[in-house]
Amino acid sequence: NSKTIQFVVFIGVPLMVGLFFTAPEIITLFSGNEFLPSITTIQILSPVVLIIGITTNFSTQLLIPMGKDRQLLCAVLCGTLVSLILNFILIPLFLHNGAAISNLIAEAVVLFMCYIFARRHIIVIIPYKEIIINIIICLPFAGFVFISRYFLSSPILILFITITISAFYYLMFQLLIIKNDLMVELKEMIFNKIYTQLKY
Repeated sequence: NSKTIQFVVFIGVPLMVGLFFTAPEIITLFSGNEFLPSITTIQILSPVVLIIGITTNFSTQLLIPMGKDRQLLCAVLCGTLVSLILNFILIPLFLHNGAAISNLIAEAVVLFMCYIFARRHIIVIIPYKEIIINIIICLPFAGFVFISRYFLSSPILILFITITISAFYYLMFQLLIIKNDLMVELKEMIFNKIYTQLKY
């Protein structure tokens, strides 16, 4: 379980941060300039990427195999109820952003309840420290986006350059500075495979 959570955080945090910073390009590329007000909506929803990943780990990897389907259903129903209540309150005030806030809070409620139900039967940990560290590591993504926007005007080119540089930076930082277990294992696996191929 810890390996799975570690992988979710490893992948989910850069996706979340990247989605937040590149929201203008994503909206312009896939929806057009008339949907520019949705940039804030996408940014509000960006943490959902990580939240759903961790929730899925607790639900499909823990609760369902343990036969705790009722608890999972209870968590989902509570999240739905929270979403409905908040939609009634927030949508009239903030329109589509209100719906995004409602969805974000509802997903967080589902995660919290799945975590509570799972820890009744097994030791589970949400790696808050690792999440915060990875978010800090990903903050330079903002600089990569800014520089790409300065030299380029095409949304697709900005996305391509930003994603490429950000991914290389993130992976190298995890491998060389943090020495992330997943990256170290992946590097050793690749090197061993290459060595085996060359040997034969």
